[in-house]
Amino acid sequence: MAYRHITRRSWWSSERNATYNTWVETARHVYGEHLADYPVQYEFAVSRRYNARPNSCILRRAPGSFVHVFGRAYTAGCVSVARGDMIRLLAGSTPPRGPPAR
Repeated sequence: MAYRHITRRSWWSSERNATYNTWVETARHVYGEHLADYPVQYEFAVSRRYNARPNSCILRRAPGSFVHVFGRAYTAGCVSVARGDMIRLLAGSTPPRGPPAR
């Protein structure tokens, strides 16, 4: 599974442009979630790809829905699990092979 490391320049965009509901690396402020502000939750996270391309992407409808490590409080729409469970989930992930299941 491909992955990225979060930096101080990592954002999940809620901007009303082509970056909506995508990872953005930039020095400028981006309207959205500054991922480095949540080092526990985003130590390990997977985008749920809800409301994301290649499907239709509707502005204001849940930009950034993840499975991530549980922090101090409940989420606003993500799925959070204990750190150990997240590591086990990622260790068991394999890329799809062959045609998609029907």
